[in-house]
Amino acid sequence: MDTIQDGVEHMSTSEWKYNRTNSKGEVVFRRDTNETVDFVETYLIKNNISYMGSGTTMLYIENKAGKEYAYYCTTGRWSVKKRVYDKHYHSKGIEDFVTNYLNRFADDQTIKQKEWDLEKQKRDAKRAKELSKTREERMAEYIEKKDAVRARRTELRRAKNATKKLSK
Repeated sequence: MDTIQDGVEHMSTSEWKYNRTNSKGEVVFRRDTNETVDFVETYLIKNNISYMGSGTTMLYIENKAGKEYAYYCTTGRWSVKKRVYDKHYHSKGIEDFVTNYLNRFADDQTIKQKEWDLEKQKRDAKRAKELSKTREERMAEYIEKKDAVRARRTELRRAKNATKKLSK
């Protein structure tokens, strides 16, 4: 069932078709979206979704949390952007990808990023505080910790001796 949208012919549904048999003897199927790069770019622009890679069949599409995905226009295959693309997922087209996958976990990603940023700020503040201390303050803290360890050892030694005396 072909439809014409924005002057671009587009097949709304796509079916799996035999593509080849790989070196392991497994049958490989392929689903063509019959979408052109122009159609996908028009869709992304219309929906105010940022992307990179104009003119190629692969586009980098960014979700609202700032995470990028590699999207292949001709097949609807997509993956999280990384150095090696070892795992791909399939969508039925750009609309299916955007509605079902692109921003699915964006809110969780945003929350995790904010938590990480907050913890980083705390670590940086703690480091800055440590670096701002004078040598005398650091020595005083060291001696205080050392005295606390000695006091704890003495306390444990006394408790051990007291139990020995009671058991005799």
